[in-house]
Amino acid sequence: MRRIALIARREFVAYASVPSFWIALLMGPMLIVAAAVGLSAMGAHASSPHPQTVAIEAQDPAWRAAAAGAVQEAGRLEHHPVAVAAASAAHPETTLGLARSAEGALQIDVQGQRLSDVTLALLRRDLDARASAGEGASAPVQVTQPAIPPKPPADNTRFARFSMTALLWLVLVGSLGMLLQAVVRERSNRALESLLSSVRPSDLVLGKLAGVGALSAVVVATWLCSGALVSGSPLLGHGDAVAILFNGFGSLPYVATAVSLFMLTFAMYGTALIGIGALARDVPAAQNFSRPVFGLLLLVFFVALAQFAGMGDDNLRTLVLFPPFTPFVLLLAKPGALDPVSVGIGLTGMLGVTALAAWLGSHALRSELRFQIRRPLRAGAA
Repeated sequence: MRRIALIARREFVAYASVPSFWIALLMGPMLIVAAAVGLSAMGAHASSPHPQTVAIEAQDPAWRAAAAGAVQEAGRLEHHPVAVAAASAAHPETTLGLARSAEGALQIDVQGQRLSDVTLALLRRDLDARASAGEGASAPVQVTQPAIPPKPPADNTRFARFSMTALLWLVLVGSLGMLLQAVVRERSNRALESLLSSVRPSDLVLGKLAGVGALSAVVVATWLCSGALVSGSPLLGHGDAVAILFNGFGSLPYVATAVSLFMLTFAMYGTALIGIGALARDVPAAQNFSRPVFGLLLLVFFVALAQFAGMGDDNLRTLVLFPPFTPFVLLLAKPGALDPVSVGIGLTGMLGVTALAAWLGSHALRSELRFQIRRPLRAGAA
């Protein structure tokens, strides 16, 4: 444990002592605040309602005047302006047709956008009063409105799940790049041979994972705390869009789950990249070897985009069984959408892949150590 801690501390200090790391660390909160302010400004613009266009068709001008006054008064009461257009107006949002039925009732036929209960009550009041004043008798007012189309339940957490997944994906890609660079750097300057002569390959794998993982934890904590502060900030005026995007950051169970999945994902992909770095002789070779891993991560991001667009919900139950996709699927899926058996299989697969990748990485480092020992012996024999 002491050797693992020393290696981890060495990796942490190597990156934490560079000013560019802290500059990059602060970029996350700055981007989050900028996104929140932008969404707040968009919400302020969208919250200014445009006047609802209402066209009124009536044979009697008195009926039309009474109906126009009723809908405008309702707009003032409901803080939603209404613009009364001519009957020949092009594309009105709502059209009111006023006519007397064969039974003597005043029929109001509503086409387009439905009228609120307040508007209907005022229409009945004013039209009934107009009929009483003009004809000396009250006339019943009948209203026909378009049917309400059934709407699927809104999933307001979809944006928050995607924003959390995208944030952790960005941190993961950056952390894996640092981990690969840490191995290749020591491989290229021949410091890896000195380390392997003092520690076991498994200690080196765990130490590098712990050191870069601690850096990743700092980045994740900073970004998540920034998102949580933004989601609960009362300083943002129109925060509906901000709340939809960041409401997951204010949920402690979801944040804890996201952090746990991130660490498991970092361990799984990180052990694979350590083995790749041990096999590579130089930086170009390491980049070529690591392309399939980062290509897989890019595929994961496109799957997240497809789910965000509503095109991949049915495939999540299958993808959760594949370890490279498991953590991202768990973050993207709606609560209760995945059965516990599939989740258990996916998490078990992640642990198995992590153990296998750690063993292969240790084996690659051990093989490198044997190669470095044999090379001087062969040179001496020659």
